[in-house]
Amino acid sequence: MTELLEECGKRGLRARRVPVDYASHSAHVERIRDTVLRELAPLVPADPVLPFVSGRTGRWLDGEPLDAGYWYRGLRETVRFDEVTTTLLRDGHRVLLEVSSHPVLAGAMRETLDASGATASVLGTLQRGEGGPDRFLRALAEAHVAGVEVDWQVVFEGSGARRVDLPPYRFQRDRYWLDPILPEFGDGGTAGEDHAGPDTDLVALSPEERRERLVRLVRGHVGAVLKYPRGREVPLDDTFRDLGFESLTAVELRNRIAGATGVDLQLTDVLNYPTVEELAEFLSDEVPENGSGGATTDESDSDSLVSLYLRGVEQGRPHDAMGLARMAGLLRASFDDWTDAASLVGISRLSVGSGGPALVCAVPPVSPITDAAYSFIAPAMQRPRDLWTMWPPGFTDGRPLPPDLPSLFEAQRRALDEHVGTGPLVLVGYSAGGWVARAFAEYLEVRNRPADAVVLVDIYLPASDRNEVRGRFMQEQAGRQELFAGGKTGSMASQLGAMGRYVTLFDTWEPVPIRTPTLHLRAAESLPPAVLHRGRTVPDRALRTDRRSAR
Repeated sequence: MTELLEECGKRGLRARRVPVDYASHSAHVERIRDTVLRELAPLVPADPVLPFVSGRTGRWLDGEPLDAGYWYRGLRETVRFDEVTTTLLRDGHRVLLEVSSHPVLAGAMRETLDASGATASVLGTLQRGEGGPDRFLRALAEAHVAGVEVDWQVVFEGSGARRVDLPPYRFQRDRYWLDPILPEFGDGGTAGEDHAGPDTDLVALSPEERRERLVRLVRGHVGAVLKYPRGREVPLDDTFRDLGFESLTAVELRNRIAGATGVDLQLTDVLNYPTVEELAEFLSDEVPENGSGGATTDESDSDSLVSLYLRGVEQGRPHDAMGLARMAGLLRASFDDWTDAASLVGISRLSVGSGGPALVCAVPPVSPITDAAYSFIAPAMQRPRDLWTMWPPGFTDGRPLPPDLPSLFEAQRRALDEHVGTGPLVLVGYSAGGWVARAFAEYLEVRNRPADAVVLVDIYLPASDRNEVRGRFMQEQAGRQELFAGGKTGSMASQLGAMGRYVTLFDTWEPVPIRTPTLHLRAAESLPPAVLHRGRTVPDRALRTDRRSAR
């Protein structure tokens, strides 16, 4: 532990020893079970005054007593905070406010929010080193702007504050800032100068002018978040991590830039484009045009593909529901040129480093598609290394799908050569992404360009649509579909069709032994026996390798 703390100090990472002699949420807690139950036994739990979602179950508390046993289980079992956030969003809550002396959960909430596709505000109250009335008033203002009802009469009582009349004309949603202000923002002006709403002038600029303005804008907001005296003092090429960003400040930067540009910016975009210039370049291609959005299909129609799919899953008919997705996938266009298809494979960079082979994470080809599971890997690595996500083509509206697996893998190989290079790499696959990673490893071996290793996390083999495990999986996915609200990844109908095509392509795939060292990680807690014995598990013989250590 001492060596770990010293190493963190050398790397500029904030770390401290916690004065506790057990590891929470692990088997070590069982040593103090009797003590916890005995000490808390005298407490008599009352019914909650406010409803709340349990971090132990991820669901609304409904009748379970908050006795000693509940709090012990909360200390021993896994914290399901992502499910808490998902439950709140699914039930219509659109302001997530962490009340604390310093936010530690805002980053996690923001990532879950981005993965869901829902629109909501993630807010905090006080911050480390900012615990005074100014910070508290700012928190109230942020909550007010997000739609929270604030009793301002109580806040300003005795201060002499008073209401003022608004201008007697109707707002026309036009900017009235003097033109010289924005060009100076972040370049020569004071960091932190805010602007009223998205900059609608960006669309009218030439590509080069737009990029230059966005560089100044991003630079200024970076300076404001990190409290630089002037935006022009922010280095253009240093990564946000090197500049001192952490999860909370990254969320604030994301919120600022999204509000200033109107771009549907996600937290992972800040990680994928980790310098001022790279993020500005990305934003330049994403700035929405005036009146953009176009006509959209009403996916809530009772007879739409999405509605019928969700209804089939909810009624316990996963075979019929997946049949709709399969048919939609068969009717989608296919690509037939590998060179052009390589550009359809999404390659995104989550972190930069030189700690060994690049990690290439295969995004699961399921709907709603997300790489959220991989975004937690970069901060957990012992030393920085290149971490990439590889998105399956066809999940974006209007984009063609692979006609067969060899075409998919050749497109992915060419895309990796272009973006990641031909150096050492490790393929990582989580859930259905494990199909892609494992099958792609087989393809690379045949092409005499084997991966250094394959890491499979909770992988399951493609199974019949009538399989109970597949049915439960589809029910969980359907719950997330309700949170999906379009965005850069494509409509729900488009994603369901893409998922149907990939499920069909992998119907007959079976993993064969390969020479590439393979590390298979499974959940420590198994499914109940009633479900497990009917599920189709990965045979050890299919995953067996020469047992060399996977780096």
